[in-house]
Amino acid sequence: MTDKTELTKYTEIKITPEYLCSLPESERKTLRNELYQYPEEGLNYEFCEKVKEYKLLHFDLNSNEEGSKRYKGTLQWDTEELDDLDLGSEINISQLKEILKHNKDISYEEAESLFNADPNLLLTSMSLIANNYNRILTEVEGKYMYNKEVNDIDFFRSDFLFTNSEEKIFLTGRTLLKELSQNSPGSCNGYIEQLTRDIDTVILKLNIGLIRSYAKRYEDFVDKETLFQEGAGGILRALTKFDIDKGYRFSTYAMWWIQQAIRLEVKKNASLIKRPTHIMNGIIRFNKIQEFLKKINGEDPTFDETWEYCCKNDIKLPKDKEVFRNAMKYNTLSSLDEEFSNAQSTHTGSSNNLYDHIESTQDNMDEFKKDLEDRQYLDLLFEKANLSEDEKTVIMMRHGLIPNFKTDVVKHTFKEIAEILGIPRHRISQIESSAEDKLRFAVAKLYSR
Repeated sequence: MTDKTELTKYTEIKITPEYLCSLPESERKTLRNELYQYPEEGLNYEFCEKVKEYKLLHFDLNSNEEGSKRYKGTLQWDTEELDDLDLGSEINISQLKEILKHNKDISYEEAESLFNADPNLLLTSMSLIANNYNRILTEVEGKYMYNKEVNDIDFFRSDFLFTNSEEKIFLTGRTLLKELSQNSPGSCNGYIEQLTRDIDTVILKLNIGLIRSYAKRYEDFVDKETLFQEGAGGILRALTKFDIDKGYRFSTYAMWWIQQAIRLEVKKNASLIKRPTHIMNGIIRFNKIQEFLKKINGEDPTFDETWEYCCKNDIKLPKDKEVFRNAMKYNTLSSLDEEFSNAQSTHTGSSNNLYDHIESTQDNMDEFKKDLEDRQYLDLLFEKANLSEDEKTVIMMRHGLIPNFKTDVVKHTFKEIAEILGIPRHRISQIESSAEDKLRFAVAKLYSR
């Protein structure tokens, strides 16, 4: 923690974009930590709740800014309405207007300076912004999603995309709120954390188009809804890692996390037959080369032609060609009873499906039920005998109920148990003897009824 002299030095400085740009990254974080302390007079949560009721953001579906690919329409703040509201002297109205009507080409440093190192202004403005955006996005999505089916990839399409200025305001506000939350008493964190989640919801909705653009590549392999859930998880993961001091675009950073999340899901669940990751990576590369060769030659290439091209151009594939050929052949299986061919079925003329290669567990059901009944009986005995935890452990290890993974012998020796529990060997023998006496008495009591 910085001492009082250091804190006074920071608070006397006017927070301007130029000053923030002049600071090294570490000093900028220190400054932010000192400025966004919990105020002595506290935070005005009641006023923030009151501000949430004001509907100052409007969406005009029939208008659009020239050359903009941001919306099918325009979002506009009615800042003049702020003058007619009963806000009293709780907040600097002119500063709030600047935050709402910010410059289109605003930088992170300019966005941070707008909040003026004022925790109450930060909390009020972000409450107003998050609530109005959530309201507009919910209204528009409700109209757009009407009569849409979940299996339609466009179900997840958003008419909204993050603009450069929105990105700077939302991400800067979120960063400062996290700083304020860390410096606030535990009992006061609930409101800030809920506001942060509301902001995350808006950021997720404004970046949903990024998920759609990448998920379309894999819609034939994995369920679309699953892809979008994974992509959304990627965005939320990016939010926890994003650092405004690096100066990167959030959309670029989030796209990397979206791709990682979706690729991992595709590798894990793209087929009924689970394969190693290197095989799945090879299939993805192989399919890309097949599409490339098809565009060049105008016809689908054979497996051997594609394999030969990959080898000549040092494209990494699994070493065993025949194993990979089979992996490619069975990659499109969509159900357990779907027939496929191999050398044996082709020779005999018989049909073949995955059911033929799955061992039936019906024969093992009686054995499983007996094991379950034995375990339930053992638990009952332990309860009736009132064994201590050490007595239970020793009995289970001595009789092989806890396997010995170090040797081929199922049971543990006194020496092994003593080393695990950290007590002398002769004490293990005493514990075993005491536990067995209790168990004999419990058995006799059970069967005497």
